[in-house]
Amino acid sequence: LGVNFYISTLTYEEDNDYSYDSDYEAQHDFDGKGFNIEGDLGILIKDFIGIRGFFGIGEQSGESKYWNSNVRCDRDSCSDVETDVVHIFLGISATLFPFNRSDNPMYNAYVEGAFGLSIQTFDDEVAELFDREGSATMFLKLEVGKLFRISETWNVGVGVAYSLDITAETYHDSYEDTYYSDVKHSFW
Repeated sequence: LGVNFYISTLTYEEDNDYSYDSDYEAQHDFDGKGFNIEGDLGILIKDFIGIRGFFGIGEQSGESKYWNSNVRCDRDSCSDVETDVVHIFLGISATLFPFNRSDNPMYNAYVEGAFGLSIQTFDDEVAELFDREGSATMFLKLEVGKLFRISETWNVGVGVAYSLDITAETYHDSYEDTYYSDVKHSFW
C-alpha cells in the first residue's frame, strides 16, 4: 500500500488544418498538487526483484488555463480557473533491490520502473465548454527509495519518483492535417 503526495503540470495541445474550412487550435494547461493511494500485488524473487500489478486513485487541486480558436472566452474567465482533478492509474512495475544482504546499510534500497494507463477527469466551470472533461494517457514512472523492516512481514519506506504521462498523434489525409499531444509531468 502506498500514500503519495505529488505535484503535476499538464499541457494539452491540438491543431487541425482543414483544407476546406478554417483551422482549429486548442490548448489546456493545468498545474496542481494532491494525494493519492495505491495498492500493489505481486511477487518478490530471492529478495532481489519484485514484479507487481498496481491500481491507484488520487485527487489534485490546482489551476487550469484554456484556449480554443472556436470558443469565445475572455482571458479572465478562461485563465486561473480553479480545477479539481480525479486521477486513476493502473499498470505493472518492476522493483530492483541491488543490496540484498541484510548486513549492508543500503539493504532494502530500491529502484523501480512502472508502466501503465493514467486517466484524469477535470472538474471546473469551463472544462465542458472546451471539451476537456478528461484525458487518458500512457505513463512511465521511475522511483528510488528505501524500505525499513519493522517485522518479518512488514516494511515501511520512503521514495522519490518522477512520472511522464504522454499521448501524441499525427494524422494526415487529403482533407486535413491533425496533431494533438497530451503531456503530464509529475513529481511524487
